[in-house]
Amino acid sequence: MEKPETTAEWGAALVGDPGLCRARAYIYCGYSLEVGVAYIGMTVAQNGIFGRWGDHLGRALERSSFKRRLHEYDELAWGKIDDLVIFWADMGSRGDFLTVETTHREAVEYLVQRELRLLLARSKPPLAVISKVRSNRAVKLSFVQESASRVIELFELHFGSSPMS
Repeated sequence: MEKPETTAEWGAALVGDPGLCRARAYIYCGYSLEVGVAYIGMTVAQNGIFGRWGDHLGRALERSSFKRRLHEYDELAWGKIDDLVIFWADMGSRGDFLTVETTHREAVEYLVQRELRLLLARSKPPLAVISKVRSNRAVKLSFVQESASRVIELFELHFGSSPMS
């Protein structure tokens, strides 16, 4: 039975730095323990991390990669999620990450996603990574590998301190 669509009567989000609503290079993860999935992506969107997730959550299935991957995983998953957690890490301010060109950001995303697939498959409960990204030639660059290592370390800290550990 699908849950009826509801509107939250109240809520709170600790934003911290309002800079999160400005264009920066971020790797992000949204996950649901209820559904058992994690979605990893990257952005340098003009409206920052909140703008990007607004796109993911507010767009129709055909225009939202998050909703599309979620639907491919489980057609009823959208109606089951009531525990979506979103967190992110800044890739750094290197110019290669802050351009319209996506190669370097996608390389970091690929390395992070590859590592998290292993980590989350062994977590309790296990989470399936439903996002997809291809490797590219930039994965071999030292600054890409260093950025990915920093992001992975932060994500491991999050998952190590989350309710799933």
